[in-house]
Amino acid sequence: MSAILTRPQRVGAVLKNELWREIGYCRKTVDVAVVSGMKVGAVLYDAAGTLTLVDVANTAAAEAILIDDSVYDLAAGTHALTVLFRGPAAVSAAALSYAADVDTALEKAAVNAALEAATGIAVYDGMPVYNV
Repeated sequence: MSAILTRPQRVGAVLKNELWREIGYCRKTVDVAVVSGMKVGAVLYDAAGTLTLVDVANTAAAEAILIDDSVYDLAAGTHALTVLFRGPAAVSAAALSYAADVDTALEKAAVNAALEAATGIAVYDGMPVYNV
């Protein structure tokens, strides 16, 4: 039996709406610490000038979402990538990812609430995740 072609999660699965998309108002390019398996939709926090995947210890520091498809072509290390760093914008909670220790619904909700409070990015449950 042949394998079905799959592709990694794209920005359309995560980002549902943003203000002034045509001028990149809610986006910026920053240094991101890329780890193996990181995907678009990763929730990030600032660790000494480099954005890193948010973990339980840094739940309240969530401040950006990775939206750069080129992450799939990169080796682990620090790379300049595009993130969503402010609202008004809306993202699908189902498409977000976190460090491995953020694994319960309560921990994910705490990260999402901190992200909303710090950035104005609305995190919606129940939004469909279409990988476009």
